[in-house]
Amino acid sequence: MWSGAVALGTLGLAAWGWIGWGLWESWRSQWMQLRLQVFCRPESIPRARQLLEQSGLVATLTVISPEEGWRLVRHLLRVEETALGSDTVLPAVLSVSLRERIPPQQLGRLYEQLWKVEGVHALDFPWHRFSELLWQRALMQVGWYGCGGGVGLLWLSFAWLVGRELRRRLAEYGVLVLLGIPPRRLRLPALLGTFSATGIGIGVAAGIAVTLWYGLQRNFAGYLPNLPDMVQAGQKWLGSTAVGWVLLLAVLVSVALGGRFTR
Repeated sequence: MWSGAVALGTLGLAAWGWIGWGLWESWRSQWMQLRLQVFCRPESIPRARQLLEQSGLVATLTVISPEEGWRLVRHLLRVEETALGSDTVLPAVLSVSLRERIPPQQLGRLYEQLWKVEGVHALDFPWHRFSELLWQRALMQVGWYGCGGGVGLLWLSFAWLVGRELRRRLAEYGVLVLLGIPPRRLRLPALLGTFSATGIGIGVAAGIAVTLWYGLQRNFAGYLPNLPDMVQAGQKWLGSTAVGWVLLLAVLVSVALGGRFTR
């Protein structure tokens, strides 16, 4: 029974990691395509740029001058080389990509502040796509942590089964010793698997509980209270635990394939 739990847990952990990684990378590539475009007069660039940089929401910021914008337009429309006249009405453009974790309310306030900057002619941002990606991220994280919780419970059950079997064997060995019969040697991977699965299973279960709440409060920032800095430390600690868990898979699988605690 417990060897089957090891096999299922290993497959579940691998599938969980690969699927989650693929979904997250796909989501991240779509998020980086979001652009907040600020169209303004060149003399308004310093004030608009200051607001953007102080907001803490900006991942990258690119300033496109009227001359550069005119070259891009000519390239897209494939028109011949022409000089930009002194009476041009082309604005400068600030093209901004956003950080991955931002409160929607804070972005809305930044949007309103940019509109009030003198010389800003227009703002462009795909709000509908932005909302879709926020909900996709929320669903992915809840699903990720929920699936991780299931895998953690599976490994915790495996640890309990292994521990129960080990206790039974040790009780049998105690009887053998009382009868003067030397016990067989315990298999070392079984002992390592028992204590490793128990400790790591408990640690990952606790980490999943912490990061589930962390993910929820970050996705719905403004609706749920902020958590202290210890939550971020817990997020990093969970990643370290997961690495250690993967390194112990070989030990756990060797126990499962052996099928016995002794040799």
